[in-house]
Amino acid sequence: MPKTGGTTLNEVVRGQYESDRIFDLSDVVLSRYGKEWKHVPNKERWKTSRRAFIDLSESKKLKLDAVIGHLWFGVHDYTDVPCQYVTFIRHPVRRYISYFNFIHGLDGRSPTEEVRKHDWSLAAFLEKRSLSKTAENQQVKFLTGDFSPDVESLERALENIDGCFLHVGLTERFDRNLIQIAESLGWDIPLYTRRNVSEKKTKVSELDPLVMNEIISRNELDMALYECIRSQCSERTKVKTGLFRIVNYLRDTSLGRSVSSLKIAPIYEYI
Repeated sequence: MPKTGGTTLNEVVRGQYESDRIFDLSDVVLSRYGKEWKHVPNKERWKTSRRAFIDLSESKKLKLDAVIGHLWFGVHDYTDVPCQYVTFIRHPVRRYISYFNFIHGLDGRSPTEEVRKHDWSLAAFLEKRSLSKTAENQQVKFLTGDFSPDVESLERALENIDGCFLHVGLTERFDRNLIQIAESLGWDIPLYTRRNVSEKKTKVSELDPLVMNEIISRNELDMALYECIRSQCSERTKVKTGLFRIVNYLRDTSLGRSVSSLKIAPIYEYI
């Protein structure tokens, strides 16, 4: 899902599987729209990439280890291959701010040209509902495929998580939850570099309380979703991230490269 660490997670997945066994939705978008992709509305890009997966032959789908990218729930309905989802969700206020920071620095996409032209504040952006509503309750939208979500959509999102997701991590606990995912899937140590980081840095601590309350009120479904997932997330004492963070920091050194070839499980022997 956008602005939850998904681009970083996608990069991790690319490092775990052969490229010809990954269906990458971003590759579909670039192939279809080229340099003009930034001008294409989000929903159109997502529909295009999902259609490309649907149109794959079943024999090609059988050879895939992973489908990656920003996609809404339901792609498993278009294959006979058993599927499990993995995603991260983020505190809705932090995710909304990250979305604003991202589009504020995004050059070339027509829906955000006014944001850049006028150097809008977050408060001014919220007043432009035609632009800002896209990011509202976006996590529930992606978990259901419903772009006009209500309370029933929230219930369906939680049902989808219970029935189809191997892991739903929290962006605020990215390393801990990434290690859990790697352990479950038998990955090598999932070293990474943060991707798609916004240059503009509007911070939660700097928000006017009225702006904070407005974001919360517009994302009530996502707030409820986040609290449900946060309360369920395991606080396993086994998952300690100190050593992982050291190895990740050293990933481009000879020591880091030698360790990165290990499976994730052996890291626990040294904790």
